[in-house]
Amino acid sequence: MKLRYIAWNGAVAALFVALSYLLPIRLGSSLYMLAAFDPGLVPGLAVGNALAGVHHRPLDLIEGAVIGAFTPWLCSKVGPLWSPVVVAVVPSVWVAFWLTQVVGLSTAVVPGIVMGQLIAAAVGGIAILPLGRRLWKQGFLRGAER
Repeated sequence: MKLRYIAWNGAVAALFVALSYLLPIRLGSSLYMLAAFDPGLVPGLAVGNALAGVHHRPLDLIEGAVIGAFTPWLCSKVGPLWSPVVVAVVPSVWVAFWLTQVVGLSTAVVPGIVMGQLIAAAVGGIAILPLGRRLWKQGFLRGAER
């Protein structure tokens, strides 16, 4: 593995955790869209999502890693155009199911989850996708360099 690949994944994981802790909504989810430009960032996004849930139950770390790997992987498959839709839908459905069926919370939490993911998708479409395009064009994001 190249040092650059490890460094980018570490930076993305740290940024994901920072955004998740500093802001009241999960804007870190918007970073999933970077995988549309570099699928090599999926591990960093999975680790970032898992670490963002470290203050929850241990099982939530595993759940965070799973959804944190699946969503950016899917973004890498559908490309930048459809990545906002993936970010809006996949975590909304998964987290709503997880919290209501596995954790046992009321379905009253679902609208808040959906709203948070819609905001993350909008921010991603407005800010993260242009950033990803720019980083990709400048050669910083290149999945083949692993």
